[in-house]
Amino acid sequence: MMATLLERIETLYGSKHASEWRDEKQAVQDLLGRIEDDLSPLYRPLPDLAYLGSTAVVWTVEDTKLHVTRALKMPRPRAGKIPKLVKVIRDEANKLKSLTHQNVIRVYWHSEVAINGNIFPYYIMEFLPGIRDFRKIVTSAKLDFTHLIELLAEIVEGLVYLHAHDIIHCDIKPDNLLAPDDSPPLIADLGYSKYFFSMGATNGDHLTEVTFTPRCPSRSQEINQSCHGHGSQYR
Repeated sequence: MMATLLERIETLYGSKHASEWRDEKQAVQDLLGRIEDDLSPLYRPLPDLAYLGSTAVVWTVEDTKLHVTRALKMPRPRAGKIPKLVKVIRDEANKLKSLTHQNVIRVYWHSEVAINGNIFPYYIMEFLPGIRDFRKIVTSAKLDFTHLIELLAEIVEGLVYLHAHDIIHCDIKPDNLLAPDDSPPLIADLGYSKYFFSMGATNGDHLTEVTFTPRCPSRSQEINQSCHGHGSQYR
């Protein structure tokens, strides 16, 4: 089963990222095996679905008690970037595990495994069949204006909830907003989110470093970039 999953992940890299796959293959294979051992007997891996991003690999598992499919997210073992990507996934899991809102992705399990002297965190989140990101939603010919406003209103509710818990997402864009077929829309990918600290709230000032995708900054981030040059950190 894990061999089938590894093959599926390899196809996601494709010819475009063939050199990266050569560098990461052994570590990915080791991670799959260690995570499988760590999860047993609570979850078992499913070889059917996998997704590849710049920071993580996502695959599906089955809750062996409830017989429900979940999604598992682990950092990519990218050479030279492992500490950064590990921190992204660990920070994301730590924030999500304390949150409960219908418009924020939910975490059910998180743990860590050791590979070649590195500690890799991973977490299990809800999996919703037929889920699409907002980039596909807004370009769909079936989407009408009223439904779009309803979806956006629910996303705003999720953002209000995050802000009420002193969390700034920092990377809101269509790719990180998910719309399942028969469930409320979800805010995902909190790996670059930050806790907000008011200036002067404690002894000394606290600055919140902001990271965002260049093509999708907020207006305030655009202003900060134009005023401070390299003040914004791209990913």
